[in-house]
Amino acid sequence: MFIDKMPLKLFMDSYFYRLKKDYSISRRELQILKLLVTQGKSNRELAQSIGITESTMKNHLAHIFTKTKTNSARELQALIFRDLLSPMSLYSYEPPDKSKTYEPASEVPSGS
Repeated sequence: MFIDKMPLKLFMDSYFYRLKKDYSISRRELQILKLLVTQGKSNRELAQSIGITESTMKNHLAHIFTKTKTNSARELQALIFRDLLSPMSLYSYEPPDKSKTYEPASEVPSGS
């Protein structure tokens, strides 16, 4: 089965642009965020892939976590995937309400 990746790429580019705008993320931080979400590599591997030190990578990640009010790469990825799975993500984007608790993905209804 052939899947046209262009509409997905355009959607993801648009989504990441909104994240950049909503959270005041720098271009470098956005580059790192995309790699983190799409590749899931270690900090060292991510740093090597873009030619920076692991220490610099950790500094960029700390800034991203502060701006997105997350505490770890896993929490950041969960925030993004939760938002992407939301039907409203197609229409608007709002930063998450940190006062709310969210159910694990395994408990999300299947849409029926």
